Amino acid sequence: MALNIRTPLLEIDFLNKIINQERRYIDQDTGTIKVFPGGRRVSFDDTASERFLAAAIDPFWHSAKDQLDFFQYNDDGTYFCQRKKLKTDFTTNTQYQATYQFVDGTADQAKQLYDQIKIFLEVSDQVKNLKVEALVEDVDKEVLLYEKRYLKLKRQKNSLLELSDWRILPDVADSYEGEKDMWIAWRSRVRTDVLKSPDDFDSGLDYFKYTYEYRFPVDPNVYRNLYDGVDNPPAYLDANDTDQWVYHDIEASTDFRNQREQTMYNLARSRAKISPKREVDAKVLEMMKLLKVDDIIPIDWNIYYVPE
Repeated sequence: MALNIRTPLLEIDFLNKIINQERRYIDQDTGTIKVFPGGRRVSFDDTASERFLAAAIDPFWHSAKDQLDFFQYNDDGTYFCQRKKLKTDFTTNTQYQATYQFVDGTADQAKQLYDQIKIFLEVSDQVKNLKVEALVEDVDKEVLLYEKRYLKLKRQKNSLLELSDWRILPDVADSYEGEKDMWIAWRSRVRTDVLKSPDDFDSGLDYFKYTYEYRFPVDPNVYRNLYDGVDNPPAYLDANDTDQWVYHDIEASTDFRNQREQTMYNLARSRAKISPKREVDAKVLEMMKLLKVDDIIPIDWNIYYVPE
């Protein structure tokens, strides 16, 4: 006689803060549903656990007097539930937590609890993803900080040169005497100013001081606008003229400034069309707000939407 094998669909362990869920798939050869070995495990923190027990679970399963420790729901609709309650040993006048198996729930009640835990599982996934994203962002900021500063300066230099390539083409006529020579001199100054790397400094503080004090020479257009109508202006690219050396690439070049404005405009248009939205089930979103997971990890609620 064939035996019916009972398979757990989901287990939640409130002591160890872990949810285990079996993953199922359809065997393409036989068309039967099979269980993927090992399933998956999702952990959750104390705050999420406390809020779930207090706000989402029916007091029938969990209360201050009888607390839910472990729940397992099987594919045949049966369940195993372990709870604990505070008991008093009057012989020693001490109290202790005693665990026991709870069996009073009906099949419907067990199914409802199972459905609630599945929603909580999805909430835990969302919280975990947000925490991972925040961790990666923090790691990026800390580990790649020096490299980012160096690469940013290098990228800015390359952009200044690339956007001004056309200025020195043979068929581009001067709009004023000596214009092309000024552009050639400016590009040469930008190109030959070798950037120092973090390895060139004894400390990170010294390197950051260098990157924040690094200055770009202003291009001929900026120079002419700066000294338009001024008698006896300083020579172009005068190292002693602080007005000709600026901290930001956008201040150094009109070409770069115009390109940056166009880029920002295009970015604004693309952001209006593409948004980092995340589709979630209505019940998942409801429980996320019920459990106030934004206290656990910062959340932009606007990225979540419920499909119609």
